[in-house]
Amino acid sequence: MTEKTRYEKLFDKLVDGVISPHELDTLLRYLDGAPDHDELRARIKQELARTEEHEQRELLHAIVDRVEGRLFNYLETPQRKVYLSWRWVAVAATFLAVVSVFWWVVVEQSEPQVISADIDIYPGGNKATLALADGRLIDLSDAQSGIVVNNGVRYNDGSEVLGSHTAPDGGDLPVEQLVLQTPKGGGYQVQLPDGTNVWLNAASSLTYPIRFSGERREVLLDGEAYFEVVNNTEFPFVVRSGAQELRVLGTSFNISAYSGDPQHITTLVSGAVSIKSTGREFVLKPSQQLRASVDGIEVFTVETADVTAWKNGQFAFYGETMPFIIRQIERWYDVSFENKELAEGIKLWGSLSREVMLSEILQVIEMNTTLKFTQQGRRIMIIQQ
Repeated sequence: MTEKTRYEKLFDKLVDGVISPHELDTLLRYLDGAPDHDELRARIKQELARTEEHEQRELLHAIVDRVEGRLFNYLETPQRKVYLSWRWVAVAATFLAVVSVFWWVVVEQSEPQVISADIDIYPGGNKATLALADGRLIDLSDAQSGIVVNNGVRYNDGSEVLGSHTAPDGGDLPVEQLVLQTPKGGGYQVQLPDGTNVWLNAASSLTYPIRFSGERREVLLDGEAYFEVVNNTEFPFVVRSGAQELRVLGTSFNISAYSGDPQHITTLVSGAVSIKSTGREFVLKPSQQLRASVDGIEVFTVETADVTAWKNGQFAFYGETMPFIIRQIERWYDVSFENKELAEGIKLWGSLSREVMLSEILQVIEMNTTLKFTQQGRRIMIIQQ
């Protein structure tokens, strides 16, 4: 079956109203990547001409918008799935470069509350501290994106953070542990002594030695990070996070292991990893994801680009639950949500830039769900319409 034939069958299922969430996700990804949509537009116009059902016409209009846009979401509740009708929403010119690709959805609801500019909240940025073994705490520059640990610590541009770690006679000093920590609303990168690159997400910490010694390269993670590990068959790379130990030789992977989250999630992008958790050992293949919780351990096949989108400046929520999305927003914008139980049972599909203001994110959610938000400083109250 050719790609186009497969897509046409999915479109037929969409028109007939029998498409599954997974199939809808596949269709929308095709629309994102297809270079020429002329045939698609023609097909949709045919459907628009022959259908008289209001909701179906609105859904087809949504697909037209999707061809030129980026966001198509629908609300899923335990009782039913509701496809949302669409309309265009103007985007402020100042945000055009980062959000002009977004088109939002509304179903018989009033205009969302617009948060005034004086109380709106900016997205996160380059923010981190570096804790030294002697107790000193260095505030890292927000004009830099990362540091390099190699006989001292320097920023990516070569400017010095911490001087050479050698004794006066040129010998090695005792191995010291450094802690790179990002606050809510912060992110930073670090190149470890072996050349391994790590991207640290908001509200996370990475503990590592100023130089590796012994039989393995070991770091400690609390939070979320993406790793690109340098291959070294003689010295395996080990990431400890909570009760989990991940062991690799050379590979790329993402770990989300926040201490307060209901799940610790490990996603393999390339290579191979072995994971020890709760007394069991698992070996992951590329595109596999392991989720560990109090209920047990599950392994899934996922789109790794969605999982790692955060390090490229994007939120990617394809079938994610609202509680998961809220946690991402809380960490990146340094806010807290109240009445979170009202968000249970809702899933969203789509992608958004992590560079937009908080109000932009909240408006997207309001216009795609039955939720409303009010803001008091950095406290966001959830209201059910």
